[in-house]
Amino acid sequence: MIRYAARRLLTAVPLLLVISFLAFLLQQLAPVDPAEAVLHAQGVPQVTSELIAQKKAELGLDRPLLRQYASWLASSVQLDFGLSYVTGKPVWSLLGPAFMHTLQLTAVSAAAIILLSVALGVYCALREDAWPDRATRGAAFLLTAMPPYWLAAWLVWLFSVKLDLLPTSGMDSAASFV
Repeated sequence: MIRYAARRLLTAVPLLLVISFLAFLLQQLAPVDPAEAVLHAQGVPQVTSELIAQKKAELGLDRPLLRQYASWLASSVQLDFGLSYVTGKPVWSLLGPAFMHTLQLTAVSAAAIILLSVALGVYCALREDAWPDRATRGAAFLLTAMPPYWLAAWLVWLFSVKLDLLPTSGMDSAASFV
């Protein structure tokens, strides 16, 4: 059993390295220049090529790709995720509040899902094979077949952008939990 676990661990480490390198490489292939994006996020009014070159040097983006990856990997292993491009604060200090918001959204979502599914389940069980039961089953099959990220993006577009009923982001009010 210990041999099996050791063998799995020995294969997991190179696999994680390959996956992290591919993710790093995909980030490099993005059509947006990271230095320019950081400057825009920081609210720089006039982004010039000199500012972009300076920001690339500051962020280490002017180094070869493998050196950038090695530096990123060494920092990540030490749980040093650097500074936020927008606020300038350590990323690690921003994870706590973000985690709490995620936990709140998860709790509200789980409660809503449980209440809605139990209520619909009881209603449909009492009226088996009636049109509400068939509609609920059809909707359940359809929603299960959709990727959650696609459905979420579509719902944000519909309720926040198109209908302007909910905020697209933020935690300002109770509407943000929807």
